[in-house]
Amino acid sequence: MTYIQWDDTASTLGKDGKPLGTYGSASVTVKADDFMALDVSFKNTAPPPASGAIGKQAVALLIEGDRAAFYRCSFYGAQDTLYDKQGRHYYYKCYIEGSIDFIFGDARSLFVKCHLHSIATPDGALTAQNRLTTNRKHRIFFCILHGDRNWVHLFGTCMGSLL
Repeated sequence: MTYIQWDDTASTLGKDGKPLGTYGSASVTVKADDFMALDVSFKNTAPPPASGAIGKQAVALLIEGDRAAFYRCSFYGAQDTLYDKQGRHYYYKCYIEGSIDFIFGDARSLFVKCHLHSIATPDGALTAQNRLTTNRKHRIFFCILHGDRNWVHLFGTCMGSLL
């Protein structure tokens, strides 16, 4: 497996002296259409933030191209691990780990046989949608949810429950 990692957060200062923001914190950004990855591990090594911390978003992968596919890939981070920004994406047998809103964005994505692992302590959320209107289609999960606690919270949005 190939590993790609970095450790920027939203509050890391860029070359211009300004914070990078969530978008700029990504270890890897893919803007191209028809991107495919096989057996690649994307990681943001910034430490998990304390509950309520500001500016600690640390994206492992930001994907905004259309028709992207990820096969047996891994995504490691804490807050905002996978920025599924826009486009249509397919994730098959992937491992996604994080603590707070670790899958988020406005893409239409299908997650099949993926393993979603929460490292949240004491609180966090698996996914946070960014749907701009109620008529947008969104994510579908056929995955295993796992965490260090005996419960998982799935938060509703303008469209109601996630599942």
